[in-house]
Amino acid sequence: MSDAETSSDENLTAFTEMEYRFVKQNTKIKTHHFIQATKSLVKLLEKIGKMFAPVVYDLNESVKKLLGKYEQNKVKYKYLEDIIIEENEVSLQILDAVVWIKRNMQFLAKFFQCITDDTYNLAHDLTVSLKETYTETLEPHHGWLGTQLYNVLCKFAPCRRTFLYVLALDKHDKQNLVLKDMKNFVQELNHTATYLEDFITKNNLE
Repeated sequence: MSDAETSSDENLTAFTEMEYRFVKQNTKIKTHHFIQATKSLVKLLEKIGKMFAPVVYDLNESVKKLLGKYEQNKVKYKYLEDIIIEENEVSLQILDAVVWIKRNMQFLAKFFQCITDDTYNLAHDLTVSLKETYTETLEPHHGWLGTQLYNVLCKFAPCRRTFLYVLALDKHDKQNLVLKDMKNFVQELNHTATYLEDFITKNNLE
């Protein structure tokens, strides 16, 4: 059973059509849900285009690592935190996967936030916002080659109007709805990223 929110076609956006979403945590994170939410995030980014190609690649590689471990024992590894703690004793592979998912979530949340803050400038070129967001979030963790790749891919960033049009599922009259859904999505990304960061720090894992 998916976690998609029921919505009429007229209110549907790329965010509300996602099959799984990250949720606020009052207890531990269910591994299956986290993996599926990350996969749904990948599908969202693929709709947008080449500008997020490195993020898509990173997320897919991280999901492969998590899924491989989870499928070894779905009962034992029901919760993501249990996998991280156990795996950290022998390998950093799972921790590395989670850390990179977290970093990419922070990058995306900050970039989407730039768009929701810029309410009126529909023709705004997103290249500058993308570069600034990358510099603040992911660049400190990348080598020279990774940075050069992002600099090239920034050139594929569309104008804000086109970006919103894609997220509105090719509709022209959903800008405000897309921005509303985007704000909610930013909150979800930030909450999960902060939760993971606090867990990692609390357990001296990074």
